[in-house]
Amino acid sequence: MIKSLLLVALIFLPLYSQARTISAGWEIWYPYQYRNKAQQLLGADFDILNAAAARAGFNIRYSEIPWRRLLQFVKSGEMDIAMGVSYNDERAQDAYFSVPYRLEVIRLFLKKEQSAKFTLNSLTDITLSDYMIGIEGGYYYGEVFAGLMQDPKFSAHFREAVDIEGNVLMLVKGQIDGFLVDPNTMKAFGKRYAMEEEFEVHPMVVYQSDIHFMLSKASVSADEFARFNQALIEMRDSGQLAQILNAWSINTD
Repeated sequence: MIKSLLLVALIFLPLYSQARTISAGWEIWYPYQYRNKAQQLLGADFDILNAAAARAGFNIRYSEIPWRRLLQFVKSGEMDIAMGVSYNDERAQDAYFSVPYRLEVIRLFLKKEQSAKFTLNSLTDITLSDYMIGIEGGYYYGEVFAGLMQDPKFSAHFREAVDIEGNVLMLVKGQIDGFLVDPNTMKAFGKRYAMEEEFEVHPMVVYQSDIHFMLSKASVSADEFARFNQALIEMRDSGQLAQILNAWSINTD
């Protein structure tokens, strides 16, 4: 009898010990998510998600997906997790938000030695200006910005690009006067393309927010989310999270 029970346990042990695979979407976003020449996935967000998943007992399957589509896939449950997400109430209806794992700051970047010509103290000043500013489609620039974009007189001053490369190209061509971007992304972009001396940052802070992982309520259980979130908390409390961010030269303040 004992031998039979042991045999049954051995047969079913792999079923219980096999780690659950969760799907995560990503899009090129230096220095958080990108692919090198050897096609390896690199970046702070990958390192943090991989470490948290290992602690929680998950495997990760990555797919490169445009940002807007990824948000829809997480909502529907076609994808389990998105990285680098700002919280808002609409997204929280269909997804769990982890504890924050880094800070995002959005600033206005201009061509070198142009800041003095931009007499802006707040976002509302843009409405009465002659400036045209680049943004990335599908990205969240804060509640204040989202509210102002409902006003056609404000939204008329913005042009959408797919990514930072698109905004830089529009700036170089003179199609925009500046663009909104995270300084860490701008720093990595400048270093990658040897353009570190081509741009400068305007004093105005457009937006600052905690950044989270967003997990689908349609495909991830509450218990699975709790395990993942606890793993991230342990990483934060142990200092592992700060170590990863520091290794990528990302400000943790």
